[in-house]
Amino acid sequence: MSDKAKFTKGPWEFVRANQSPTSGERLIRAQRSHGYLAEVRDCGSGSADANARLIAAAPELYGLLLEARAGLDQQYNVSLCADIDKVLAKARGES
Repeated sequence: MSDKAKFTKGPWEFVRANQSPTSGERLIRAQRSHGYLAEVRDCGSGSADANARLIAAAPELYGLLLEARAGLDQQYNVSLCADIDKVLAKARGES
């Protein structure tokens, strides 16, 4: 299975503090980059920090899932393989 992902390569990091007073403080950026990929806001759930950490882990999670999928033998769990394929396609913008 080839990796057709076009998102910014990881690793990403959760940057808790931003110097700009006009934007939020839960920011995601690619390491070795000065720009930001995303800002995570709290919409009343109180989970903004946890959400930001999950988003920052996305490239590594994607890579591990891709690797795990490549190693699965479809005869054991066809449904799981199909579900993994759907999630990987979603991450690539194919669904």
